[in-house]
Amino acid sequence: FSMLAPVVQLIVLSVGGWFFLHVTIPIIAFLLSYLVSRQVANEMWRVYTGLEPTKRCYWRRVVRGQVYYIVASAMGLKMILNYTSVHDLLYQWTGTHQIA
Repeated sequence: FSMLAPVVQLIVLSVGGWFFLHVTIPIIAFLLSYLVSRQVANEMWRVYTGLEPTKRCYWRRVVRGQVYYIVASAMGLKMILNYTSVHDLLYQWTGTHQIA
């Protein structure tokens, strides 16, 4: 049971973090476009607001997907670079296994 608490914390933090990203990524996309150019941001907003609701939803999904892929690739690269062997990768995260 002592291993369950960190796992639950990790799940809660992961779900909370991804939910936060899910909600804020479209807003961040507009803010980044505003930093690039006010004209680009205005055009992006004009096109976005002119879309049908279904296409707006699709646009938000595409933007979120791109950010998720970037974050996932960074996390994967971090995991690959931090672990020198499969043994380290498996046994650092699974304390219930016996080391042979």
